[in-house]
Amino acid sequence: MTTRLSSEELKGEFTEPQCTGDDIYECTWYLPTLAHIRAARIPDSIEDLGIQGKEITLGGSRYLIVGGSFVQMFSDSSADLFLQKIDDPRLFEDYLTEVLKTENLDFVGMKERLQSDDLLRIAHSICGIANEAGELMEALKKHIFYGAPLDTQNILEEFGDLMWFMGPALDVLGSSYEEVQKMNILKLRARYKKGTWSKEEAANRDKLNEQLAMRDGTSR
Repeated sequence: MTTRLSSEELKGEFTEPQCTGDDIYECTWYLPTLAHIRAARIPDSIEDLGIQGKEITLGGSRYLIVGGSFVQMFSDSSADLFLQKIDDPRLFEDYLTEVLKTENLDFVGMKERLQSDDLLRIAHSICGIANEAGELMEALKKHIFYGAPLDTQNILEEFGDLMWFMGPALDVLGSSYEEVQKMNILKLRARYKKGTWSKEEAANRDKLNEQLAMRDGTSR
């Protein structure tokens, strides 16, 4: 358990802590007077100042004073401090607080939208597609990173499952597998004028032209 230095003990100015390696930082503490330190007695060391092992906050980061040296020139004095950075778990607590501030809490509206059977069917499709894509990624991960044989039979099975999950959403949207296949080819024809992949055309898509091609049923 560390002890925080009081504002009285923190009189003076600190330079920006600079990392010297191994999570140790160094900074200089400039003291305008010794009046508040042990009745103006000149300290012999950082330990004598009574601040070693205590915690200070500089630039939004927390540090533990682990050592240093003291210098006095007439009425001015300074201490070169060696600091160890402290990981502050409150940072993550604060982050969660900030996250929750922007959470949509309109649960009434969400529940109302969930009353739609069509929306539930579309949600079923999208959740299923995401799950099947994850299983395909799992097969690829095991092969590339763990050296397992590539299970091609399982991959084909997952492709079939993925296509199944498209069905309910296509039905709700009044579409079909054939229609989305045709739209996809029309989009690609509009993108690649020569009918084959081009790095330049892939990087400079005319999305409006692609949308018009899918809508009108012709490529331009």
